[in-house]
Amino acid sequence: AEEWRKRKSIQPVNSAGCVFKNISEEDRVILGYPTTSTGYIVEHVLNMTGYGVGGAMVCTEHHNFIINKGKATAKDYLAVRDEIVRRARETVGIELTDEIIYVGDFNY
Repeated sequence: AEEWRKRKSIQPVNSAGCVFKNISEEDRVILGYPTTSTGYIVEHVLNMTGYGVGGAMVCTEHHNFIINKGKATAKDYLAVRDEIVRRARETVGIELTDEIIYVGDFNY
């Protein structure tokens, strides 16, 4: 319980949580990255820290979070998410897997 409280206290409250699952250990080794963290890829490989559409943007502290800067729509959020996925596919050659469960009709 204490570990959960500590983790939640440092995560952005204006987000849905981690957007993507981490990559596999096998992919980490193949790509030569120091970690399986998708946040590492977003920050250091894709250079998308602070990237935003409308009111949604990649968090500057936790790079696997998309935050609501104020009045972000689902469309804004998905545009940021989709751009991360596109760049990961084109730049790194990996398919990111959503960690967030979408509720509603998002065509995913």
